[in-house]
Amino acid sequence: AHPLHQLYSPTERQRLFPGAGWTFLVRAAVQLAAAFEVVHRCGHVVGDVNERNVLVAGDACVTLIDADSFQVNDHGEAYLCDVQAQLKKANSERTKASKAPIEIDV
Repeated sequence: AHPLHQLYSPTERQRLFPGAGWTFLVRAAVQLAAAFEVVHRCGHVVGDVNERNVLVAGDACVTLIDADSFQVNDHGEAYLCDVQAQLKKANSERTKASKAPIEIDV
């Protein structure tokens, strides 16, 4: 399997996925959408979506990797990934700062 971004370039695609045309690309896209749908249906969230976190096999099946960026929900309790935890903290701090009174020196 190869990282998704290697499908973008026609040269790389022909080198790594010989004979892969539109049907292959559409099949890989459908597989990717289905993978995200399964994750979301289970109540989880993929925290870091990018082309290097998806592997594509020679049959257009995809695998999501870098699962440490997933938010996992277990019976109503959310286990945040580091990225999401940092964003949540930053948003909380930003919200607190926006509610603070504004002091103006005259």
